[in-house]
Amino acid sequence: MFTSSVSGGIVTADKLPKLRITASGFTYELEPKIKEDRGFGDSAVTLYYAGYTLPENVVPGKYAIRLNFKDWGITEPLCKLLEIK
Repeated sequence: MFTSSVSGGIVTADKLPKLRITASGFTYELEPKIKEDRGFGDSAVTLYYAGYTLPENVVPGKYAIRLNFKDWGITEPLCKLLEIK
């Protein structure tokens, strides 16, 4: 999640991380779709966050989740697994 103020610039999708999920030899890298909430507080701050859509052909399983930032690289796996049935 990113924020901007009324006086700041907008956040663009290229600043949001890709979502990398991996399990049993399968890896998917999902592109972010930017979403924004302009109604936060008194509308002086805008919240920007990423939404990700799983591909239809994703193989069921428990996936490790990592974030792939354009400028900072790939994070370590998050502490929870994503289970796809």
